[in-house]
Amino acid sequence: MPQAPHSAPSPHAPDNNAHENIPASPHHDTAAADDDGASDEKKRRVSARRAGVFSRAWMLGPVKRDHGDVPLLVCSFVSGLVDGASFRNWGMFVSMQTGEFLAANSTFLFYPCAGRGKLSHDFDVHIPYKHDKDPDNIVQGNTVILGLSTAGLPANPHAWLTTLISIAAFLLGAFVCFRTSKLLTPEGPTRSRLWTSVLFLTQALLLLLSAALATPPTLIPQNPRATWRATPDPEDVIGNIRIVSLIPPLAFQSGVQIATSRLLGFNELPVNVLTSTYCDLMGDFKLFATNNVRRDRRAASVGLLLLGAIVSGWMLRSGGGLMGVLWLGGGLKVVVAVAVFCFMPAVKEDLP
Repeated sequence: MPQAPHSAPSPHAPDNNAHENIPASPHHDTAAADDDGASDEKKRRVSARRAGVFSRAWMLGPVKRDHGDVPLLVCSFVSGLVDGASFRNWGMFVSMQTGEFLAANSTFLFYPCAGRGKLSHDFDVHIPYKHDKDPDNIVQGNTVILGLSTAGLPANPHAWLTTLISIAAFLLGAFVCFRTSKLLTPEGPTRSRLWTSVLFLTQALLLLLSAALATPPTLIPQNPRATWRATPDPEDVIGNIRIVSLIPPLAFQSGVQIATSRLLGFNELPVNVLTSTYCDLMGDFKLFATNNVRRDRRAASVGLLLLGAIVSGWMLRSGGGLMGVLWLGGGLKVVVAVAVFCFMPAVKEDLP
């Protein structure tokens, strides 16, 4: 049977196979990749915006600085608590490494007494390791105490060791906090909700560890609880080398604490000392303005540190003693860490 002759294609007909062996344009590939990247970024942002509470995106996502000063103000109160207890028992500080302080009535500057002292008509000045009439009852921060200890002043046999350990642990805490935060969150700790709360939780755990060590009555040398104002301090506490046991964790958490205030961007809240705060208050040209947030933060920090010292003094006189102060301080910082993790507002990234 004869076959139909093969018809030649028209010269004007389109060649549907002409493009099969032609290489793709590099510009076309780049544009496609850009579209895919933009799509992935869009999906990521949508996912971040729709992330539920306690989801991975929510826990690792950024938070706002709004109200970030509140946990730092709580830290100011805890500084008053802990420094009051450390000075009362061991004649040195774990937070205030350079500042100024006056000791009063074997407890702290803010503890009133019926008698008259040399520095005030309202305070009976007394340091546990000095006689009442000794002129060295003005106690400075650890750096000054360390310098005085080279000449045997004050008459604390371990003053040089306790202050040196406190300063070293404080510096180490600040160093580790800054470097670790830079490594984990280069843009700042508020880029991660989890890391922001971990900064406060670290402080809390170190305080709770110290409280646990201070709870057994014979493990860490400390002054007796539930004493009256006229009760003399035992001489074997300040002279016992074991008083250095609690200084490293307490001073380390103080270094982490002040580093956290800097990392969060609240430089007006040093949370450990008040010398610069007093200066900044007096140098504020809007000191008497009705709306001055920084002044309010500084004033609140001063008041809360003072209140913490007052509470510490009364607790040390009561049955709570050193362990009660440390348990309270650690508990407050646990609450702060949980509150930061749960309630700091998340950053909502808007779609382009």
